[in-house]
Amino acid sequence: MVLWLQMVLSILIGACLGGLFFGGLWWTVRKVRDGDASYWFFGISFLLRSAVAIVGFYLLLRFGPLQLMAGLLAFLVVRIFLTHWLGPKPSIEIGGVMQSDDQS
Repeated sequence: MVLWLQMVLSILIGACLGGLFFGGLWWTVRKVRDGDASYWFFGISFLLRSAVAIVGFYLLLRFGPLQLMAGLLAFLVVRIFLTHWLGPKPSIEIGGVMQSDDQS
């Protein structure tokens, strides 16, 4: 029963780490693209996101290698989900001009 609880907790932690890491990356790219931040913001964001992810995976490793793998898998699944959900919207061609549905 304890192993089951550790696996569920590891998946939740991995998903949260993925959400923070890739959600933070999406937010950073939007801030720089919109001109609200300069390029040094990329470096600081990367260092903070990486530090949080490394500490989180280190804590998962303390549960065991199987729990670390479950957390890494959840991390990557969140990446796929966020890429699909937050990614570029499909463009359509109207009269030879590409139109985007992206209103952000």
